[in-house]
Amino acid sequence: MQKEVFAQTSILLFSRQVAKVMNSVCKTLSSPVNISL
Repeated sequence: MQKEVFAQTSILLFSRQVAKVMNSVCKTLSSPVNISL
């Protein structure tokens, strides 16, 4: 059970970090980019 919770939290943190990186990349490019999730 604890392993599951740890996995979920780590995935959440990882996805948050990825979102931050993607945001900065988009800002750096500063070009119209369509991201469909």
